[in-house]
Amino acid sequence: MLLRADCGTGVFALESCGLDVATRTFIMESNKSSIPGVTMRAFNEQVPVWLGETPGVPARFRWKRVVWSVRGVHQRWAETGAWWRGPLVRSVQGVVDRQPSSTETTTADLLRSTEVMRVEAVSSRTGRSGVFELAHDEAADTWVLRRVFD
Repeated sequence: MLLRADCGTGVFALESCGLDVATRTFIMESNKSSIPGVTMRAFNEQVPVWLGETPGVPARFRWKRVVWSVRGVHQRWAETGAWWRGPLVRSVQGVVDRQPSSTETTTADLLRSTEVMRVEAVSSRTGRSGVFELAHDEAADTWVLRRVFD
């Protein structure tokens, strides 16, 4: 895929060049090193999220005093918790940091999961869009902004 020379760099430039969401995502994921200006920053900051009509999918979130409206979900996946680091597994391995309580179970460790979504959102303040990775810890019912692509 060739980009026009006047398209510029970064997510915002790709959008202004008229490329559709799937094409922009492909470029960002496949050719990060070949497109100067597309960077990924990690934050891991807890953010308030308002869910939309689709169950479990954010409609808006607030980050750095700006409300971002979600325009679409690029990717969605689930990650399991680090069950192999749990006290019961560690005690079976012979590593005993502390005595596991009777209420701790390996089932709870196995069932703990985090749903992660890579979304495209637009700023309510500037109208600029960006790609954000939001993670929902279902057990704690909290949302974390993990990464921003720009």
